[in-house]
Amino acid sequence: MNVIKQLRLALTTLLVFSFLGNASAASIDDFVRPPSFSQVKISPDGKHLASTFEHGTQTKIAIMSLKDQSVKSVLSFGEDNHVVDYGWLTNKRLMLRKGRKIGSFGSVVGTADIIAINIDGSKNRVIFGPSNGDMGYGTIASRLPEDDEHILISSNFDKKQYTNLYKVDMFTGKKRKVQQSEFRYASNLWDDDFVYRFATNTDENGIEHVYFRESEKDKWRKIDSFATYKDEKGGLDPLDFTEDGSKVFMLENKEAPTEGVYLYDIATKKKELLFRHDLVDASPFWIRSLEKKDTNILAGAVYMDGKPKRVYFDKSNPSSQMLMSLESAFKDHYVNITSATADASKLVLYVASDVDPGTYYLYDTKTKKAQFLVRPREWINPDEMSPMQPISFKARDGLELHGYLTIPKSSNGKNLPLIVHPHGGPHGPRDRWGFNPEVQFYASLGYAVLQVNFRGSGGYGREFEAIGFGKWGQEMQDDLTDGTLWAIEQGYADKDRICIAGASYGGYASLMGVVREPDLYKCAFGYVGVYDLPDMFERGNVAERLDWGTGYLKTALGDDEKKLKAVSPRYQVDKIKADVFLATGGRDLQAHYQQTFDLQDAFEEVGKEVEVLFYKNEGHGFRDPEHTKVLYTKLKAFFEKNIGKGK
Repeated sequence: MNVIKQLRLALTTLLVFSFLGNASAASIDDFVRPPSFSQVKISPDGKHLASTFEHGTQTKIAIMSLKDQSVKSVLSFGEDNHVVDYGWLTNKRLMLRKGRKIGSFGSVVGTADIIAINIDGSKNRVIFGPSNGDMGYGTIASRLPEDDEHILISSNFDKKQYTNLYKVDMFTGKKRKVQQSEFRYASNLWDDDFVYRFATNTDENGIEHVYFRESEKDKWRKIDSFATYKDEKGGLDPLDFTEDGSKVFMLENKEAPTEGVYLYDIATKKKELLFRHDLVDASPFWIRSLEKKDTNILAGAVYMDGKPKRVYFDKSNPSSQMLMSLESAFKDHYVNITSATADASKLVLYVASDVDPGTYYLYDTKTKKAQFLVRPREWINPDEMSPMQPISFKARDGLELHGYLTIPKSSNGKNLPLIVHPHGGPHGPRDRWGFNPEVQFYASLGYAVLQVNFRGSGGYGREFEAIGFGKWGQEMQDDLTDGTLWAIEQGYADKDRICIAGASYGGYASLMGVVREPDLYKCAFGYVGVYDLPDMFERGNVAERLDWGTGYLKTALGDDEKKLKAVSPRYQVDKIKADVFLATGGRDLQAHYQQTFDLQDAFEEVGKEVEVLFYKNEGHGFRDPEHTKVLYTKLKAFFEKNIGKGK
């Protein structure tokens, strides 16, 4: 069966509700299988839907007609080419980037080329990027909805790394500079006339400087400076101008540790706090306006104190009322608008939860009806998944910590075998409420899963993140231990059946867990982890980022080699009693794969054999479902061997 037929068969339920009530319990295959479709977006005129899908070694784009539910075309770009991002430029033309996938925990490496292509596959060309003679990386600043031939692209095309604004012909790639940046390596905010008014650049010392000017004729003046990584006073980030251009929305964490959304009056220099949460950072969200065609409005702030919540700045606004109504209709789910028609008469919704990997709906804002489009993981039955329970507890030094506990749906929640699952990063990322295939896989085996947002995690304010700097393998590790002890004390976990398993930094924390607490954990799984901290300064793509890599490592880890070795699993293997299993990929340059083999050698030097699962073509996390299936199968056996079968 060819791709077109497969797509047509997969979408026969387009615009028809479906029910998955009799699905059987999920298997390993179900958790490793990639979604059938993703990035579903509607055309400006509402006549077509586009969606990416994986097929063999490619990620392609399918174009579908809403009128007759047919697949009109499939756009592909050759073996090992993946569409990593795309968007509608006009009703008949798309822009996209292609790239390669280097691992499930690593960044997708996209080319700097911006490609434009008609929905029938014609007039396919690079309109901006290295293949078009442009040196910089461009982003779409505006698709100029009243112009079917041009778009605006913001790019550091300039050889001296000045981020300028260009008007680009979307068919020929011919460009004209319309705004010149005054600062190198800067991000710029422009007003409705596409005039740069704010600029933020980072100097060679990692200090960010924010500049502002009243108009194109006025001189720039510096309004703030702050350190990129470890700054005690906080900083600000200009977001968007109000409709009349007299005020600007900003993110700021200067007056308090957590980020809040402010409205800054340019004339009076006064600012108004719109929303801040005492515990977690807030971030803005935009909605397509129901009142003005092709206009987005900054509608409010979203924060995640346990589950995600929205705060609306103007509840009387029709667009806000619409989204509030949708949130009420999809109870216990998070509603995200992926795209909208130009007149906002139709929206594509993505609705998901902790137990539901997500469903796409087409919402008619006039009739107020949502119609089913597609469930990308239709083989996952939400009724069989296990809910994530937000938790909090006190660390040994009194610091309040938060996280999630997932109890297997089939259990009574008492005295369970437990898998402690530290997140990666560690600075910046955090564990979040939502569908997590790995967590659900562990729970499907009958294991409780504990996720702790230990100190140093992102999302809880600048002070909470900063107190983790230089504390790898120390207080950060104690937070995971204290969470494990809390789960035991609360009666959730069996103290004699606990494993720790994580990826990237989580792999490091798993191995340091069994170094520092040899009698607490029965086993440890390290996945694409780092195990030798001094080596991070010499090998891997973090150290290679000369503009910020070494500075970041010194801030996050410190630079005392003796101290770093004392908190590196590679030099502490003689303290480990637990069974250990490791996995890595030969293309992993983030947590360099050689770190895994160096750790294996260290174990062999003390007479202990450790199994390593290695695929030379995988990166920072396995992408191939067959490789992940092998990994999950081995993990299942590894856990059963050490902490028994789950309940």
